[in-house]
Formats: sequence, C-alpha cells, structure tokens
Amino acid sequence: MINKQENSEFIKLQEVSIKMAIYGGNNASNLFNNYYIDALNNGATLKAQDHQKHQMAIVNAIRQEIGLNQLDYFELIAFRPTQS
Repeated sequence: MINKQENSEFIKLQEVSIKMAIYGGNNASNLFNNYYIDALNNGATLKAQDHQKHQMAIVNAIRQEIGLNQLDYFELIAFRPTQS
C-alpha cells in the first residue's frame, strides 16, 4: 500500500512487480500486473474492497500454483494515516 507519493515507495512497488514477473506463475504474475496497472490508473478511486479483491486473487493464484487450497477470504492490513 502506498500512502505517500514518494519515489522510494514507488520503487519498492516496482521491485515487487519485477519479482512477481520473474518468480510468479503466469496467472499470479498477470493478476499482479492487472492490480499494478489498476492502482496506477485508478489508485485514488480504488476502494478497500477493490484492493481486497485484487489481493485475494493474487494470493489464491500463488496458492493454486504451489498446490494449496484457495482461501475464502484474504485481506492485507494497511496503515492508512489520517491527513491533516
């Protein structure tokens, strides 16, 4: 979750994206890329439920690729500081 618009935070997201493209299976990599593009294009308007749906799809794709059952629900906990 990027709550600040700083270059260092964006670079961290890019690093994760590259790792997913290299080490993730096809489905998980594509789902992460879709989330990445959606966040870039619509980040300010994405609702918590949109993030949760993307995250759950990615985690379940990874779980499926390594032979585990899918989760019924998954959500990352995010720090969302209030803005003054």
